[in-house]
Amino acid sequence: MSSLLTTAHFQSDMKQVFEKVLETGIPLKIGYKGATFVISVSGFSDKLSNLRPHPECLAGDPEDIVHLDWTEEWKNDLP
Repeated sequence: MSSLLTTAHFQSDMKQVFEKVLETGIPLKIGYKGATFVISVSGFSDKLSNLRPHPECLAGDPEDIVHLDWTEEWKNDLP
């Protein structure tokens, strides 16, 4: 997909155009009657930036989990 699309190409592949802009965050220019329109995502941010810490979810020392031994509980009965 080029950086400047025609309206005909935009109309035929509108969903793909929006998906591409949403996925990459890179604005796309469309030419129409001598004017240039820009499609961009407002407030585009990384999805991981929405993550918040939850320190209360783990009760105890995290190192205890690292060294757990589950070999006695494991049964090799999968098909």
